[in-house]
Formats: sequence, structure tokens, C-alpha cells
Amino acid sequence: MDGWTIIEADEQHLDTVVELWTELMQYHSERDVRFTSRKGAHVLFRDYAKQYIEREDGKLWLAFVDDQPAAYVTARFSTTPPVFVGQETVILEDMVVREPFRRMGLGRELTQRVIDWAQAESRDNVQLQVAEVNPEGQKFWREMGFRDITRVMRYELGVHKRWDEK
Repeated sequence: MDGWTIIEADEQHLDTVVELWTELMQYHSERDVRFTSRKGAHVLFRDYAKQYIEREDGKLWLAFVDDQPAAYVTARFSTTPPVFVGQETVILEDMVVREPFRRMGLGRELTQRVIDWAQAESRDNVQLQVAEVNPEGQKFWREMGFRDITRVMRYELGVHKRWDEK
């Protein structure tokens, strides 16, 4: 599509990435309180995102539509235990596309960047997690060819246990 640009982010883009991440977290926390960010999370996330820029085994791509920040994706190498076939993995950690820029192919393009990078680096697969409260995201990832292979389960302790008791 004309009008969009995808770059490998650098340090000057971190505040923009944090803005996009904040929208991602707001979307999820409105659907499940377990996604509520702690105080100062934006500062912590900025440092976390910076690692993707600095590390050789990670990527942070940032997309602009007509010079407006529209989306980002982060991905990194991982290795599963040596008992498995296909242990060289790329973890697609986060991806967000701002609402006005959805359904334009931008998410597909960012995902394809991750897949192409994984293939170029001779990785065996790309894995991700998608929130149970994000059916739109689940649908998107399935349309992109991702399949369910495990389910992450959690037992809440202490104060967090109350979140499940509605």
C-alpha cells in the first residue's frame, strides 16, 4: 500500500513505541484487569523496548502511515529445550496496529517482516501468545497461518485471585 513506511526503530523512536504500547495495554486492561499496568510501566517498557533496538537477536519495526505512527512489532530469538525438533524459534513478542490503520494490510506486512527475518536467520518457527480476551487478534493470527499448540494457564494468588471471582 502507498503511504506507509516501515523502519527498524532506533532510540529516537522509543517514545513513539511507548505511546503505541500504552494503547495496546489499555485495550487489554479494559477487557481483563490482569493486564493493568503498574505505576511507571511506561518507563520500564521504554527500557525494555530499547533492548530490541540494541540486541543482535531482536528486532523492533515501526510503521508510519502518512508520517503518523501507526504500528510496531517486536521479535527476538529463542531456543526451546534440545529434546524438541524445530527448537530454533523467533518469538513475536508484541504487535499493535492503531485502530484507524487496521484492515489496511499493515499488520500482515509487519508479520511478514518477522517471518522473513526468521527464515533469513534459518529459524524453525515463529511463536506468539495472544490474549484470550482478544478474539480479533486470535482471528488475525489464525488467518496469518499461526496455529494453537499450547495454552498458557495461570493460578492467581493473593489479591489477584479476586479478579477471577466475579
